[in-house]
Amino acid sequence: MLWRNSVTWPPATAVQRDGIGDRGDRVRLLDRQLVRLHPGVQLDFDGVAKGYAVDRCVALLRAAGIAHALVSLGESSQYALGAPEGQKGWKVLVRGTDPGTVLGTLQLRDQALSASAVLGHSHELAGRRVGHIIDPETGRPLRANALAIVVADNATDAEAYSKAVLIWGGRARGQLAARLERSLRPSLAGAVYVDDGKVTDWRGTAIHFRPYPRPRPLPPTEEPLS
Repeated sequence: MLWRNSVTWPPATAVQRDGIGDRGDRVRLLDRQLVRLHPGVQLDFDGVAKGYAVDRCVALLRAAGIAHALVSLGESSQYALGAPEGQKGWKVLVRGTDPGTVLGTLQLRDQALSASAVLGHSHELAGRRVGHIIDPETGRPLRANALAIVVADNATDAEAYSKAVLIWGGRARGQLAARLERSLRPSLAGAVYVDDGKVTDWRGTAIHFRPYPRPRPLPPTEEPLS
């Protein structure tokens, strides 16, 4: 709320006073069904809610006996159920940080995708453009013109990790690859990180990403799905 409601750039003292920035003790997971919050702390599930909705849609489709479908909620959260007839998977275009360009293609089959952009939901504060994702170590919003795409076996995990990849990629060079190597859990196939309009890194053996040699204009007759 500090960064969302401020009309001037908050000083470091305000960030510390509001208890954000490397304060993992304020939210404690006691078991799989119980969370303890520090007084005054609120949880906002907007970052994973769309992915959860996609997963519920996929479960309903499977229960109805549907084996081939592409579920997409607003481009940023998708699930590829099976594949189109005669194809190995659903082919989707990967949009760049410039919404008028595409950077490559992904092939998805029984996989989910989440795309998160630092400036996808942004606003101007004290003459500076800031994004809606907060780095928990600094308590400050990300500002780089970056995009993260995560492929996983479920959309909820993909949504959560796409925000983490944005945060990791915005720190010291080399940390993104190292953290991905340590953090990729069985549900995650891989990730793509785009910095200032260029694909700078991708990881994962089960992610079928084909980057173009250079960004291409988005054809007016095509709609990217990420």
